[in-house]
Amino acid sequence: MVDYVPISSERLDTIRSTTQTDPKLQILIKTMTLKTLKQKNKDTLTNQRQSTTTRSDQHRSGLLKRQRQSKYYNQAAKDMDSLKPGDAPVLLLMFLAPLLICCSAEEKPVDCSDILQQDPHSSSGVYTIYPSNKRFGIIQRRMDGSVNFYRPWDQYVEGFGDANGEYWFGLEFMHKITARGRNELLVEMEDFDGNKASARYSSFSVGPECEQYKLTVSGFTDGGAGDSLTYHNNMKFTTFDKDQDTWPNNCAKSFLGGFWYSSCHTTNPNGIYRWGADGTIYAIGVSWNTWKGNAYSLKSISFKIRLVK
Repeated sequence: MVDYVPISSERLDTIRSTTQTDPKLQILIKTMTLKTLKQKNKDTLTNQRQSTTTRSDQHRSGLLKRQRQSKYYNQAAKDMDSLKPGDAPVLLLMFLAPLLICCSAEEKPVDCSDILQQDPHSSSGVYTIYPSNKRFGIIQRRMDGSVNFYRPWDQYVEGFGDANGEYWFGLEFMHKITARGRNELLVEMEDFDGNKASARYSSFSVGPECEQYKLTVSGFTDGGAGDSLTYHNNMKFTTFDKDQDTWPNNCAKSFLGGFWYSSCHTTNPNGIYRWGADGTIYAIGVSWNTWKGNAYSLKSISFKIRLVK
């Protein structure tokens, strides 16, 4: 049912002045009001059909009243058909309001951190994000060692971590996003002395599950970090419980991470979080070989993607 609300004479004067200066709005208002009146008439007739012979005299009296109302709305609909440009019909405020009020759309989230920023009380779950060609969305981040990245296959597929801290977006979600169009990748990193560097790739994508989420990356541009990722191009993803690298042993087990290992790595962003240079156990840290070598574990590293027009 449609709820009808009265309009004050002052509000009606405002409506008249608005419609008289805009012929298109006159036509739109006429159409909307006519549809509303016809719907009201339809609702009334429907109620009539639902009446039964078992109703009380009071209900029959109400039926007669609704029939009189039906005649009124039929006449009002005919009057609407005869309106001329410049005439100001009496409108339902509920239909006029969207035309007179300007609202700004809520910004859509680009990545998980945006969702948490918009609603700090958001719980873990599946959300819709909207990758943008104007800014990068984070798909991987290490920054303080607060999240364990030595995890099994299914968790790397689904994703894990804290959207405001360390997290892995999930292989399945990476595939779905990068399958929609060409994406570029920005890898940013920092050492424990405050030095920063980056590497950019003009094309980045993750294949479907049937291809074991194969990495395809190309178009390197140096931002001071050198190219440590091209070595992993065309590799399937490997975890300690799913060995798909080209090394005789399992790279994930040997270097305590999960990644697109080859035989084995020139970068290990999902390795064990350590503090700077430490060669005690070779190449198990969060490393980017072409910048600091395999024996240096970075303070932070992040993988960010952006849709390319």
